[in-house]
Amino acid sequence: MARKVEVLPYDPAWRENFEAETHALAVIFKDEDAVFYHIGSTSVPGLSAKPIIDIMVEVGDIQHVDSLKEEMTKRGYLPRGEHGIAGRRFFIKGNEEHRTHHVHVFQCGNPEIARHLAFRDYLISHPDRMREYGELKERLAAQFPTDIDSYIAGKDSLVAEFTRQAQAWEAAKFPTVFAITEDEMDLNDLLAQVTLTSTGAAAIFTGMVRGKTERGDAHETEYLEYEAYVPMAEAKMKQVADEIRAKWPVIEGIAIVQRIGRLYPKTPTVLIACTAAHRDTGVFEAARYGIDRLKEIVPVWKKEVGPNGEEWVEGEYIPKPGE
Repeated sequence: MARKVEVLPYDPAWRENFEAETHALAVIFKDEDAVFYHIGSTSVPGLSAKPIIDIMVEVGDIQHVDSLKEEMTKRGYLPRGEHGIAGRRFFIKGNEEHRTHHVHVFQCGNPEIARHLAFRDYLISHPDRMREYGELKERLAAQFPTDIDSYIAGKDSLVAEFTRQAQAWEAAKFPTVFAITEDEMDLNDLLAQVTLTSTGAAAIFTGMVRGKTERGDAHETEYLEYEAYVPMAEAKMKQVADEIRAKWPVIEGIAIVQRIGRLYPKTPTVLIACTAAHRDTGVFEAARYGIDRLKEIVPVWKKEVGPNGEEWVEGEYIPKPGE
């Protein structure tokens, strides 16, 4: 039996349906640090949609989700594995011909999370784009009432274009500062650049020049000399910022600044700042990830000079292909 293509005017009950279903799913996902999002067309007020509730679940470990198949089946869901998207666990409620819910499960940090949320929020914030998308779906549903593949193919081009626009719009909303500089770092100024009116928390890491090292090979340092290949270093800083946003989509502002030149003890060398609406949204972890990742992949070199001579200091991490 062919899957019927039905596009209906927006129904406020879709939101209520989402809330009721996530209340039940929360019991199944109780041990997975789960966060539930209403996505897809039924999440956009005023948008015509197929009456299927799309629920996105963000979890700590995607591998654990495979152990929930039995409970999901009892709830009426059919597990469909990744179903074409790497790293996803996909479930449909109902059957292949008549579905009521889709559940898309991703591990925290999967870029699909940010993509889905950006697309939803972009349509909500751009009524003209929302109307254009809704009218296209209505036309396609009338043209292909029993051909779901042709219906989906007919949307592909516009969905791809709106996705590009949504991601650019989302990125522009949140400030990102990255720089290699010989100048002193002004913490207050940098923090102001990545703080929004919605910001309620900031996690800041500042590296310093140690004059005396007690751990490991104890020694004294007169000064450090930092060098960098600036174009590549700033490109890699942007990569670090992009990775932070992919792993913690709720991060608002990011600043990554590295000083170069000759720096003496008690002098700040690097600053990582992440801001968010609340402190329990991963802002601390994001800042820690930022400094660790900077040390791994950003091409900055350090020469240590002390009473016993000088030495170029190398990290132990070897970047993987593509990093």
